[in-house]
Amino acid sequence: MTSTRFLAYFTSFDVRLSPPTPLQVYSLRSYQVDMGDRWQYIAEKLKTRIPGHRPLWTCLGVARLAFPEMLVELEVEAIKRE
Repeated sequence: MTSTRFLAYFTSFDVRLSPPTPLQVYSLRSYQVDMGDRWQYIAEKLKTRIPGHRPLWTCLGVARLAFPEMLVELEVEAIKRE
């Protein structure tokens, strides 16, 4: 998987959080096919997307996901601060 494809996942993550709201991400789960060093790339992107905060992160390597073209699935749980 290329860095461009991972960047697309995180761009989607950003769009879902737009317009910016005071969200507190408290849990993240990633399911990754052929994980290798990719978890490190995700960790770096999370640091830039939610700086100064480290939510609980469960990272799982899986044989496959729902569709063959899917290589990463992210589940994010957050609460909106008023």
